[in-house]
Amino acid sequence: MQRFTVLKWMISVGVICYVVYEFYTKFNWGFSSFDFQRLSSGQLVSLVLNILILGAVNIVIEAVKWRYLMKPFEPINWRTAFSSVFTGLSLAVITPNRIGDLAGKAYQLKSTSKLKGLCIALLGHAAQFVCIFIIGAFAMNSFFSIQQFYFKIILTVLSIFVFVLYLKLDKFINWLGQFSFFIKSKMAFEGLEIFGFKQKMYLLFLSLLKYQVFVGQFYLLLVLFGVEITIDKALNALFCTYFVQLFVPSFLLLELGVRGAAALYFIGHYATMASAILLASYILWVLNIGLPALIGLYFFNKKTD
Repeated sequence: MQRFTVLKWMISVGVICYVVYEFYTKFNWGFSSFDFQRLSSGQLVSLVLNILILGAVNIVIEAVKWRYLMKPFEPINWRTAFSSVFTGLSLAVITPNRIGDLAGKAYQLKSTSKLKGLCIALLGHAAQFVCIFIIGAFAMNSFFSIQQFYFKIILTVLSIFVFVLYLKLDKFINWLGQFSFFIKSKMAFEGLEIFGFKQKMYLLFLSLLKYQVFVGQFYLLLVLFGVEITIDKALNALFCTYFVQLFVPSFLLLELGVRGAAALYFIGHYATMASAILLASYILWVLNIGLPALIGLYFFNKKTD
């Protein structure tokens, strides 16, 4: 028990140091170089409020999704749902590709095993992956103006494959269960067959809503910092940005660099304000991951076994 307490404090210190370091290093140029006077006070307040509200909506959607996933196994109240989301983000920032989010959600469960909880959370992540992949794949085709018929066929086939694999995830896991290396892990996935077509489509719906929320946040931040880009080009560039982030490994100090580089490449194709694009990317990280991760430390350290 004492060792676990030490571990919790080590994780807490690590999360705080990481968030503070990223904030200090990425925001050292300040806001003085941006002309906010082009916006009326009403427009400025409206933009900021909408960005903050969308950040809150993003957390609410994730809590709704987690409650829905856990309902067949361990019905949880809203407080537990939100604490699980915040705890997941706390562990996400200090793990490769934010896989700690899965463990963080499972950490708050009481009767369900942590391993099963992690596997249940994986289904929610799979739904989000499908949304970003399918939309991003066709956005990439539009961005690079690829006219080859075979490339469109490949994109379509891959998108269908990802979608079908998501719908048949339980059957795919059963197939993996015949291999010795996966036998023990298979038991943790038992029960996922409860989620049929209707349930998985609902998870996709929630994931699509969340996707629209953080893409919308990003676009409003670009508007706030004066990036001159039409909404259609901005959305296409953002879809491509998130698509690339699915496949680029990120860990700790690399995550914001990866986010910034991807955003700068795709959005920079249409606009030239590099500092504004990077700042929008970093502030989005602070709002949706950094600050919630700090809040999650409260729930992470409060929970006792």
